[in-house]
Amino acid sequence: MDSIPCTETVEKTNAEEPPDPRGGASLGAPSVLSTSTCPWKAKSPWRNVPDSEWNDFKWQLRNAIKTVDQLKQFLPLTPEEERRLRDVSQTYHF
Repeated sequence: MDSIPCTETVEKTNAEEPPDPRGGASLGAPSVLSTSTCPWKAKSPWRNVPDSEWNDFKWQLRNAIKTVDQLKQFLPLTPEEERRLRDVSQTYHF
């Protein structure tokens, strides 16, 4: 399961930043800073997880959904969807 960072981007001009040698950003181009906000997380089961943990890959690995039964706790599945997921998970593990 891919991590969705809880960040809001804020642009800041930094005149001392050198140009990108690959032809990207030029001098004085906006650089990205992040501030911690996650509006969708307020209603999620993970609402009490601090952003520092949420954005930590080790926390993500420990808390990843790995079974159909775990997925059913968060998504309503039809019997057909559940059957197909169980079939697929025999070959492809998630």
